[in-house]
Amino acid sequence: LCTMHSPFWLGSANLLYPLVHTSPVEIFFRELEMRQVALCHLIHFLKETGEQKLLLDLLRFLDRSEEVALSQYREHLNIQDVEKRREFLKVCTGLPFSAEDTSHIQDHYTLLERQIIIEANDRHLE
Repeated sequence: LCTMHSPFWLGSANLLYPLVHTSPVEIFFRELEMRQVALCHLIHFLKETGEQKLLLDLLRFLDRSEEVALSQYREHLNIQDVEKRREFLKVCTGLPFSAEDTSHIQDHYTLLERQIIIEANDRHLE
């Protein structure tokens, strides 16, 4: 669809980004939907800059539910508290992933639960 190897991709994303904040978001998204290269550049830019809320809003508007789910799943990597991460992963198991991805996320959740139990037992033994 588009390539990030072009030296112009970041420049075009930098030009697009301020438009999001100066025009109604839905109108901007509708216009962007018709410009696939610009859309791809902005999505990449939002991922690179960590603009998670705007990225998720855009992906939802585009009805890219699996990409929304993957972005939400990636968020758990930033959660330091193990219990909060476990709860977040539990929520992720209900997101619209492919069957294979759902299986991997369920495995990840199960392993994290086991890790929590093992660490609790280790603390108890100390």
